[in-house]
Amino acid sequence: MKQEKLKLFGQLSHELEVNVPASEAWELYSTLQLAKLVEEEPASGIEKVDVIEGDGGAGTILKLTFAGITKQLKLIDGTHERLVEASRCN
Repeated sequence: MKQEKLKLFGQLSHELEVNVPASEAWELYSTLQLAKLVEEEPASGIEKVDVIEGDGGAGTILKLTFAGITKQLKLIDGTHERLVEASRCN
């Protein structure tokens, strides 16, 4: 299977209102539990989440595999992500 490097620029964000106190939401969002839940939800479009480095806090690097596209993200702080690398499998 051929892999080609993609140059992606821009930002992707999504807002979701959760009906729980902020402290409860942060218990999930500040850990790797969120990655596991996203991976288990078919509607997310994410086939696989691999932890490259970290524990879910600042500096964590996740490798997200979408249908045919792999992205590696680095968590800069508690709220910002930066795309490190992306490749498309043909």
